[in-house]
Amino acid sequence: MALPVLIIGRSGSGKTYSLKHFKPDEVGIISVEKGRLPFRSDLKPVRVPTFAGNDEIKSYADLNRAKYAWIENIISRAKTPAVVIDDSQYLLVNELFDRAYEKGYDKYVGMAANFRNLIHFINDLPQDDKIVYFLHHSEADSDGREKCKT
Repeated sequence: MALPVLIIGRSGSGKTYSLKHFKPDEVGIISVEKGRLPFRSDLKPVRVPTFAGNDEIKSYADLNRAKYAWIENIISRAKTPAVVIDDSQYLLVNELFDRAYEKGYDKYVGMAANFRNLIHFINDLPQDDKIVYFLHHSEADSDGREKCKT
Protein backbone atom coordinates (compact mmCIF):
# COMPACT_ATOMS: atom_id res chain seq x y z
CA MET A 1 0.00 0.00 0.00
CA ALA A 2 1.39 3.39 -1.00
CA LEU A 3 1.15 6.37 1.33
CA PRO A 4 -0.76 9.59 0.50
CA VAL A 5 0.62 12.61 2.42
CA LEU A 6 -1.06 16.01 2.54
CA ILE A 7 1.14 19.09 2.90
CA ILE A 8 -0.85 22.28 3.37
CA GLY A 9 0.30 25.87 3.52
CA ARG A 10 -0.58 29.32 2.35
CA SER A 11 0.24 30.36 -1.19
CA GLY A 12 3.91 31.31 -1.39
CA SER A 13 4.86 29.51 1.84
CA GLY A 14 7.41 27.25 0.14
CA LYS A 15 5.54 24.01 -0.54
CA THR A 16 6.77 23.74 -4.14
CA TYR A 17 10.11 25.39 -3.39
CA SER A 18 10.83 22.62 -0.87
CA LEU A 19 11.33 20.29 -3.87
CA LYS A 20 14.38 22.24 -5.06
CA HIS A 21 17.05 19.79 -3.88
CA PHE A 22 15.38 16.61 -5.12
CA LYS A 23 16.87 14.78 -8.08
CA PRO A 24 14.76 13.48 -10.98
CA ASP A 25 15.27 9.86 -9.85
CA GLU A 26 13.87 10.71 -6.40
CA VAL A 27 10.57 12.43 -7.19
CA GLY A 28 8.11 12.83 -10.04
CA ILE A 29 5.95 15.92 -10.20
CA ILE A 30 2.41 16.16 -11.54
CA SER A 31 1.54 19.81 -12.01
CA VAL A 32 -2.18 20.41 -11.97
CA GLU A 33 -2.03 24.05 -12.99
CA LYS A 34 1.35 25.74 -13.52
CA GLY A 35 3.52 23.26 -15.42
CA ARG A 36 6.71 24.94 -14.20
CA LEU A 37 8.76 25.19 -11.04
CA PRO A 38 9.70 28.45 -9.26
CA PHE A 39 13.42 27.56 -9.37
CA ARG A 40 16.00 26.11 -11.75
CA SER A 41 16.08 22.35 -11.61
CA ASP A 42 16.49 19.16 -13.60
CA LEU A 43 13.03 18.17 -12.34
CA LYS A 44 10.46 18.33 -15.13
CA PRO A 45 6.84 18.52 -14.00
CA VAL A 46 4.25 16.71 -16.10
CA ARG A 47 1.17 18.85 -16.58
CA VAL A 48 -2.34 17.40 -16.41
CA PRO A 49 -3.72 17.61 -19.97
CA THR A 50 -6.91 19.48 -20.87
CA PHE A 51 -8.23 16.63 -23.05
CA ALA A 52 -9.46 19.24 -25.56
CA GLY A 53 -10.60 17.63 -28.79
CA ASN A 54 -10.93 14.13 -27.29
CA ASP A 55 -13.99 12.58 -28.97
CA GLU A 56 -14.57 10.17 -26.05
CA ILE A 57 -15.38 13.07 -23.71
CA LYS A 58 -19.10 13.70 -23.91
CA SER A 59 -19.72 15.35 -20.55
CA TYR A 60 -17.96 17.14 -17.71
CA ALA A 61 -18.13 13.90 -15.72
CA ASP A 62 -16.23 12.16 -18.56
CA LEU A 63 -13.68 14.99 -18.58
CA ASN A 64 -12.96 14.77 -14.88
CA ARG A 65 -12.87 10.96 -14.91
CA ALA A 66 -10.28 11.22 -17.70
CA LYS A 67 -8.17 13.68 -15.69
CA TYR A 68 -8.16 11.49 -12.58
CA ALA A 69 -7.48 8.34 -14.65
CA TRP A 70 -4.52 10.11 -16.27
CA ILE A 71 -3.12 11.08 -12.83
CA GLU A 72 -3.60 7.53 -11.53
CA ASN A 73 -1.76 6.16 -14.56
CA ILE A 74 1.20 8.52 -14.02
CA ILE A 75 1.38 7.61 -10.31
CA SER A 76 1.22 3.87 -10.92
CA ARG A 77 3.89 3.98 -13.66
CA ALA A 78 6.27 6.38 -11.87
CA LYS A 79 9.74 4.90 -11.39
CA THR A 80 10.49 7.29 -8.53
CA PRO A 81 9.82 6.45 -4.87
CA ALA A 82 7.81 9.67 -4.48
CA VAL A 83 5.31 11.56 -6.62
CA VAL A 84 4.13 15.11 -5.90
CA ILE A 85 0.77 16.46 -7.00
CA ASP A 86 1.54 20.16 -7.03
CA ASP A 87 -1.33 22.49 -6.21
CA SER A 88 -3.71 19.58 -5.70
CA GLN A 89 -6.53 21.93 -4.69
CA TYR A 90 -6.81 22.87 -8.36
CA LEU A 91 -8.21 19.39 -9.04
CA LEU A 92 -11.24 20.57 -7.07
CA VAL A 93 -11.22 24.16 -8.39
CA ASN A 94 -10.95 23.12 -12.03
CA GLU A 95 -13.74 20.60 -11.66
CA LEU A 96 -15.90 23.26 -9.99
CA PHE A 97 -15.43 25.53 -13.00
CA ASP A 98 -15.92 22.63 -15.45
CA ARG A 99 -19.27 21.96 -13.79
CA ALA A 100 -20.26 25.59 -13.12
CA TYR A 101 -23.52 25.41 -15.05
CA GLU A 102 -24.74 22.23 -13.37
CA LYS A 103 -27.50 22.80 -10.87
CA GLY A 104 -27.83 21.08 -7.53
CA TYR A 105 -25.70 19.55 -4.85
CA ASP A 106 -24.74 16.43 -6.82
CA LYS A 107 -21.80 18.17 -8.49
CA TYR A 108 -20.19 18.77 -5.08
CA VAL A 109 -20.70 15.15 -4.11
CA GLY A 110 -19.07 14.10 -7.39
CA MET A 111 -16.10 16.41 -6.84
CA ALA A 112 -15.52 15.10 -3.33
CA ALA A 113 -15.88 11.49 -4.50
CA ASN A 114 -13.34 12.00 -7.30
CA PHE A 115 -10.75 13.40 -4.89
CA ARG A 116 -11.46 10.71 -2.30
CA ASN A 117 -11.20 7.99 -4.96
CA LEU A 118 -7.74 9.27 -5.89
CA ILE A 119 -6.63 8.89 -2.27
CA HIS A 120 -8.11 5.37 -2.13
CA PHE A 121 -6.34 4.51 -5.39
CA ILE A 122 -3.02 5.53 -3.79
CA ASN A 123 -3.80 3.54 -0.65
CA ASP A 124 -4.48 0.47 -2.80
CA LEU A 125 -1.26 0.63 -4.85
CA PRO A 126 0.90 -2.47 -4.31
CA GLN A 127 4.13 -0.47 -3.89
CA ASP A 128 4.75 -0.23 -0.13
CA ASP A 129 7.58 2.26 -0.58
CA LYS A 130 5.73 4.78 -2.79
CA ILE A 131 4.72 8.13 -1.26
CA VAL A 132 2.37 10.54 -3.02
CA TYR A 133 2.53 14.09 -1.69
CA PHE A 134 -0.44 16.39 -2.18
CA LEU A 135 0.75 20.03 -2.03
CA HIS A 136 -2.41 21.90 -1.15
CA HIS A 137 -3.18 25.53 -0.30
CA SER A 138 -4.66 26.42 3.06
CA GLU A 139 -7.02 29.16 4.15
CA ALA A 140 -8.27 30.50 7.46
CA ASP A 141 -11.73 29.41 8.54
CA SER A 142 -14.20 31.73 10.29
CA ASP A 143 -12.44 31.08 13.63
CA GLY A 144 -9.02 31.94 12.19
CA ARG A 145 -7.81 28.32 12.12
CA GLU A 146 -5.96 26.99 9.06
CA LYS A 147 -7.77 24.41 6.95
CA CYS A 148 -7.45 22.90 3.49
CA LYS A 149 -8.67 25.20 0.78
CA THR A 150 -11.55 23.50 -1.00
